[in-house]
Amino acid sequence: LGKRHVRVNQAEFRLHVVDNGQEIYSSRVVVGKPSNQTPEFSNSIKLVVLNPYWGVPRSIATKEILPILRRNPGYLARKNMVLVGRNGKAVNPASVNWNAVSRAGFRYGIRQRPGAGNALGRIKFLFPNKHSVYLHDTPSKSLFSRFRRAFSHGCVRVQNPVRFAEVLMKPQFGWSRDAIKARIARRRNQTIRLKTPVPIHLTYQTAWVDARGKVHFRADIYGRDARLRKALQLPAMVTRLAQLLSTGKTAE
Repeated sequence: LGKRHVRVNQAEFRLHVVDNGQEIYSSRVVVGKPSNQTPEFSNSIKLVVLNPYWGVPRSIATKEILPILRRNPGYLARKNMVLVGRNGKAVNPASVNWNAVSRAGFRYGIRQRPGAGNALGRIKFLFPNKHSVYLHDTPSKSLFSRFRRAFSHGCVRVQNPVRFAEVLMKPQFGWSRDAIKARIARRRNQTIRLKTPVPIHLTYQTAWVDARGKVHFRADIYGRDARLRKALQLPAMVTRLAQLLSTGKTAE
């Protein structure tokens, strides 16, 4: 796992930072919707980006933004977004006949400038992977008050990203929260490469025992436990065990 590492338990909707076997930080997170599940994998956080740009994924651009552009080409300007042609140059959305553009024929890129309304918020944490998943801030803070926090398109939103950044960067750069906030306040896009990458593990645990010996259970929001039971052909055994536990009996 790593002497110092980050663990995100998707079923728990929480992030944990562990150092020398001791949890030193924990935060609420928002994970992917059941239709846009956050994957399980391990990597290492290598980059922290302040005031990030957001390159809108093609799936979001064609499924969600294209229908809006057909009704209102001014939507991009209102969201501080830029339409980019295949040559890399900006295109005026009003110059495009959006009713003639299909999802398959969408030949543009969309990029959102840094700012308070940016979908990634003011900071993101990158660990290169084939899933294009990362951790980031969000302007939608109200979602953190929900118990079940599966609302994203797959990336992981962090409740207090500046505090998380401090946990990662203070040991390496000596940066406090105030120092990080001061850099963000400059409104300049900046990428910081960590001197020592920090291992991160995106996990999915619906049952676990904490350091105090307390057992925790969470809902199987993605149905992965059900698929695992089916793959292992365990339904009858699991049902029988549940019956024994509910009656207080033990198997012979």
